[in-house]
Amino acid sequence: MVRDGAIVSIIDHERAFYGDPLIEGGYVPVLLPVFGDAAAFMRGYGRGELTTGERERLRLYNFYLMLIVVIEVYYREYAEAGHRVWAHERLDDGLALFGLRRA
Repeated sequence: MVRDGAIVSIIDHERAFYGDPLIEGGYVPVLLPVFGDAAAFMRGYGRGELTTGERERLRLYNFYLMLIVVIEVYYREYAEAGHRVWAHERLDDGLALFGLRRA
């Protein structure tokens, strides 16, 4: 967040870093369509089909983001049980990208 031209805070610190553009949340629906359609995002980024290596990195990034979704339910102390259920379903989606499931 910026005030009077200076950075005064960073929100969503777990997502704020300088790195591979494929970790951007707009790419999540490429492999996890429950998050919507990535077509407009991909066009906006000037992207066509992802390479095999990019899709592999995206699987890992999506799993990482799904872990964050679950972890933040607890540290942000969301009270609504439905959100916890939704978050764990998204973790299941992330695990499924690797042919895995929770025990």
